[in-house]
Amino acid sequence: MLKTSHFNAGKLLDIASLGLLNFNGKIKGSSFDLDQQKTNIQGNIDSIAWNNYNYTNITTNGNIQKGAYNGSLRIKDPNINFISNIEVDFNQAKPKINAVGDLQNTNLKELGFSKNKFSLRDCWISILMETVLTTSWVMQNFIMGN
Repeated sequence: MLKTSHFNAGKLLDIASLGLLNFNGKIKGSSFDLDQQKTNIQGNIDSIAWNNYNYTNITTNGNIQKGAYNGSLRIKDPNINFISNIEVDFNQAKPKINAVGDLQNTNLKELGFSKNKFSLRDCWISILMETVLTTSWVMQNFIMGN
């Protein structure tokens, strides 16, 4: 069992947009070298700061192997409720994220993705983020509101 409090994940992974992490769960694996690492992560992320927002109540279960994370993710934050399968490739200068899942609701202004009050709910979503400038979103069956 591993528990972290105010762990600076951004500094460890050299990702400026990633901040402090509070985690409680199991991490089992081998090697700290990303090319040889085989690690299983199961647990709760009580909070993690990313892009100036502090996400809370995240559950994850997945594996890190050959510099990439592949697993499931559940976010039940006041401003986003999302269930997804997710892949994160750490082999690039900036991590590449590929997520497919159900977005039950979100407040994009509070998360820092919109300057105006804007929300989405009840939609299937596919996100491919290679960099902040090359992000593609595919959404189906969604309801927008303010």
